[in-house]
Amino acid sequence: MKHINSLIIIAILFAGSSLYAQPSLDSLLSQINKSNPTLMTAQSLMDVQVLDAKTGLTPYNPEVEFSYLWGSPAELGNRTDFRVTQSFDFPTVYSSKSRLSKINQKQAELQFRATRQEILLNARQAWIMRVYLNIRKSMLTGRLAYAQIVLIGFERKLATGEANQLELNQTRMKVMALENEINHLQREFSQNYADIMNLTGDFEVVIADTIFPITRPIIFDSLLTSYRAGNVSLFYDAEIDIKAKEVNVIFNQKLPKLKAGYYSESILGVKLQGIQAGITIPLWENARAVRTAKANLAYAETDADRYWQLKQNELNQNYEQWVYLKERVAELEELLAISNNEALLRQAMEAGEISLTEYFYESDFYFQNLLNMLEFKKEMLMLDATLRKVYF
Repeated sequence: MKHINSLIIIAILFAGSSLYAQPSLDSLLSQINKSNPTLMTAQSLMDVQVLDAKTGLTPYNPEVEFSYLWGSPAELGNRTDFRVTQSFDFPTVYSSKSRLSKINQKQAELQFRATRQEILLNARQAWIMRVYLNIRKSMLTGRLAYAQIVLIGFERKLATGEANQLELNQTRMKVMALENEINHLQREFSQNYADIMNLTGDFEVVIADTIFPITRPIIFDSLLTSYRAGNVSLFYDAEIDIKAKEVNVIFNQKLPKLKAGYYSESILGVKLQGIQAGITIPLWENARAVRTAKANLAYAETDADRYWQLKQNELNQNYEQWVYLKERVAELEELLAISNNEALLRQAMEAGEISLTEYFYESDFYFQNLLNMLEFKKEMLMLDATLRKVYF
C-alpha cells in the first residue's frame, strides 16, 4: 500500500501526454506571436532589411542637359545645346548585385527566425516556471490546511488535558513556517507574472496547470545536426556568402563604367546632332576595395568557425547536465516510492502509532525530497527547452 500511494503522488505531479501539449502554453505562444514587442520590432527590422537589400539594383538616373548661349557680338547668333546621357556599370555588376540582394534578404529572414526562437524559448521556460510554482503552491497549501486542522485539534486536546503545551507549540510553529513559505512563494509568482506580461505585451494569459510535460529522449548527434542546419548557423553561413558576393560585386565595380546618350548643337542656323559614348578608366578609385572585401570574407569565415565551436561546447555541456538531472529525478522518484508518504504518516499519527514530533520530522523529510525532485524536474525541463530551441 505504501508503494502504491507514493507512485500515485508521483504520477499526479509529473504526468503528461506529450511535450508542451497543455492548452495554456498554446494560448501563451499564440498571444506572444500576436503581441510580443520584441517580435514585432524584429518583424519591422526584417521588412526594412529586405527593402534595403532590394535598393541599388537599377542603373544610375539618366542625365538631361540644356544650354542656351547668347552670342556677342549679335552677329554670331545664339547657340543651343541639348544632351541626354545614361551611365551604366559594367553588365556583370548587376547580376552580382542581384545575387547579393537575395542572400541579404535570406539573412534578414534568418535573423528574424532566430529572434523568434529565442522568444519562444523564454515563453516555454516561463510557462515551466509557472507550472512549477503552481505545484509547489498546491503542495504547501495542502500541508498548511492539514497543519491548521491539527492545530485546532491540539488546542481542543490541550483544553481537555489530552495534549501538552509542547505539542501545541510545535504545531503553531509548523503552521507559521508553512505560511512563511507560501508568502515567499508569492514573490516568485509575482516575478513570473511580470516575465510573462513582458513576453505577451501586457496581455494576461491564465496558467493554472499543475502537470509537467513528459520529456522525450534526446539523441545528441541528431541535435548537433539540427543546430548545424539551424537559423543561427545558417545566419553565419549567409554572412560568409554575403562577404564572398561583396568581393565579386566590388571586383566588377572596378571594371570600366559605360556612358551613352544623345547630343545636339544648334548655331547660326546649323544643327549638329548624334550619339555620345564614353568609358571610365579604373585607375585610382577604390584601389584597395577588393583587398578589404577579401579581408572581411576571411573574418566572416573565422567568426563562423568560432560560433560553431562555442555552440558545440555549449550543447555538450547542456546535454551532460540534462542527463545528470534526469538521473537525479529518477533516483528521487525511486526513493519516494519506498518512503512513507504524507497520507500514511497522517494515518499513523492519527492512530497514535507515531508522535507529533515523529510525524513532523518524517513529513518534512518526505516533503523535502519531493521538493528536491520537483526542483530537479523543473531544471531538467528548462534545460530540455534550451536544447530543443532549434526546433521551435
